Amino acid sequence: MPSDERHASIAERFRRHFGRDPAIVASAPGRINLIGEHTDHQQGLVLPAAVDLYVHVAAAPRSDDSIVAWSERRGAARPWSTTRPLESPLADNDDWATILRGVTACFFEPIAPESRPRGLDVLVAGTLPLGAGLSSSAALGVAFTSILERTTDHPLPPLERARLAHRAETEAVGVPCGIMDPFAVVHGRRDCALELDCRSETFTTHSVPRELGRWIAVHSGIERDLRSTDRFAERTRECRAALDALRSIPGVESLRDVDASHLPQLSKSPTLARRARHVVRENERVGAMVAALAAHDTTRVGALLDASHASLRDDFDVSLPAIDDLVALAREEGALGSRLMGGGFGGCTLNLVPHAAVDSWIDTVTNRYREHTGHDATAFPVWIVDGTS
Repeated sequence: MPSDERHASIAERFRRHFGRDPAIVASAPGRINLIGEHTDHQQGLVLPAAVDLYVHVAAAPRSDDSIVAWSERRGAARPWSTTRPLESPLADNDDWATILRGVTACFFEPIAPESRPRGLDVLVAGTLPLGAGLSSSAALGVAFTSILERTTDHPLPPLERARLAHRAETEAVGVPCGIMDPFAVVHGRRDCALELDCRSETFTTHSVPRELGRWIAVHSGIERDLRSTDRFAERTRECRAALDALRSIPGVESLRDVDASHLPQLSKSPTLARRARHVVRENERVGAMVAALAAHDTTRVGALLDASHASLRDDFDVSLPAIDDLVALAREEGALGSRLMGGGFGGCTLNLVPHAAVDSWIDTVTNRYREHTGHDATAFPVWIVDGTS
């Protein structure tokens, strides 16, 4: 659906809920990450792309300083004030509302209280699934940041918009993630992946030929909540510990600077060695994927997806038996490659599937997965699109 049609639809739903027209509607896409998982928080390389699943936010000014938010999926949030400072992390059981509150605090922090505008009525809707590893939280943060920019006449450069949404998620929600997700949401380019250097925050675009196949994200039916578990944070702590053990090597400032020749120095700690090995090899796979895309080498693209999953499963230990089963079924039924995508411990897989097989592949894989695990998987065939509108 074109953006003007999407915005007309959300505007109508805002009218039904709040009884008046919204002043502005913003949409932000989700993202897939072709390769480069758990490298962004190590200043590494990633290869994300924005996709045509969206978070929509509509808003209109109020006469007080309260922000009153309603989610079509989650219901009402407790109102909050534009004058409330950032808490770290915020105490709220609704992650979606916590992200909005975090963005509010971060955005208004440098603005003098007397210069801040009144509050807002806010409606949140969209097609982007929550907790699926498709960056619904980053999309929500970016879309709401865009709303505040327009309603306050305080525009931000694109990179600052991504940084603000990232800060809201890390400091308000307490998830120690990297900048990849909001960066891809903001900077996405149609039919292109972004080779993002998470240290310099610079990127290069690379064409993703549609003839390679259809990208399909498959939600495992196991919803992630990274704030309610310390397993994601544990992986980042282990990476820091591995880095500490290697800091005596000249030029090593992050695991981004480590190569395979350094890994034997971690032999006394097999767990840290495996964590570091994943980051080192996953960074290498980003460059290999760029080359495979340029060569239109479908076989190589699929092999890199498979290798990434094996590393996430065996070295980084963020997969689950059900996810491994979903990946295996995907390959058995004809996917060219398949891997876990996102933080892990649930969420979704990314699959490259021949165009002619998409419908039958989805039916067979989801049915077999339900028989094997009891979980209901949901498939999302996606196209690569532009960023925030």
